[in-house]
Amino acid sequence: MCASTVGNEEGREYVKAMWLTLLSLLTLLGTTPSHAASDKAELQRLDEDIRLLVDKNAWSGVERVYLQMRELEAHGQHLGWEHHRWGAYAAQARGDVLATWQRLRAAEAVSSNEETLIWLTTLEATHGRAVVELSPLVFGEVAITPNEPLFDPGAVQTVTQASATLTRTRSFDGLLPLGRYRVGGVGFDIDGGPMVRIRVEPGQANARMADEPGRVRLVATSMPDRSGDFTRALAAARDAAAAVPGVATVQLVNVPGRRIYADFPPGSLEALGLTPSQVAEQLRAGLGIDTLPGPDSVSMPPTVGLTRAKGAELTLPTGVVTLGSVCALDEGPDRTAPPPGLLLELAPGADRDAVRQAVLASLGPNTLRLSSP
Repeated sequence: MCASTVGNEEGREYVKAMWLTLLSLLTLLGTTPSHAASDKAELQRLDEDIRLLVDKNAWSGVERVYLQMRELEAHGQHLGWEHHRWGAYAAQARGDVLATWQRLRAAEAVSSNEETLIWLTTLEATHGRAVVELSPLVFGEVAITPNEPLFDPGAVQTVTQASATLTRTRSFDGLLPLGRYRVGGVGFDIDGGPMVRIRVEPGQANARMADEPGRVRLVATSMPDRSGDFTRALAAARDAAAAVPGVATVQLVNVPGRRIYADFPPGSLEALGLTPSQVAEQLRAGLGIDTLPGPDSVSMPPTVGLTRAKGAELTLPTGVVTLGSVCALDEGPDRTAPPPGLLLELAPGADRDAVRQAVLASLGPNTLRLSSP
């Protein structure tokens, strides 16, 4: 064999080895040349769709297509400045100021432009970021209330959506217009400075609960660090309440179990062309788990794990996206469970208010702190 033949064979082996290495890397990255070409073609198709929808000011449709484009972006495709700008308009149309801000930042990261830069600067000058968290013992509807009336319709919509999110998900992380606010008895200022973090404890923002005939409900207002301590304290409170005249039986209501929640921004499910029930059914079939639909949300057992839940696929009328790309996922207490505490069944003829006061007075320093909602 001549030297040139050996050199050619070595060259072919080298090229073969490099190609195999490239294929291995692409496989590890979850794509192949054919997949990349398919994704590029899909992005071009979606680009045509979103332009038609923008021309019609059909912002719910723009939201749906933009989310599908972001899914392709996660697979290595690149979105343009105008795609993120249109996504910002879609978020603004449904009152999601934080998503608007995030998408404007994404647009500026692609290419700085006077329009998006002015819009972004205006948002940052007129809003501040707030994180509001509710204790697991805070229940019912909880509102973010401005101390002074808001006259701008956009600002009113932003605060209304923030309150709805807080009640639905038991937390809020977003932008609020500059001003002074309160959540129940907790006040805070949004002045454009660093992010404000608010923790609302039991008794500071609990909603009222309607009286049930023949029953008295007492709600816990303290949460020991360990659940075992809570259970023992609850049992001690039950024993004290059971000895009060007029109390027939005492039912323990323990700390709610935990669930994983997929929370969709208001209006986004409609933009995706799905209902909560349809999302729940797809997740039930795809993950083989128990799922429950709620208003703009779907809950799952914590055993599924956040990582697996985020990667679950949803089939839209126009494509496929992962759950984590279109909603926020978090693990928290069961939102449908009643607040922990005691539920007293009254003896016939017992006076509700007298029994309530007597039970609260009977609780010693080593029992659970309770209040009447």
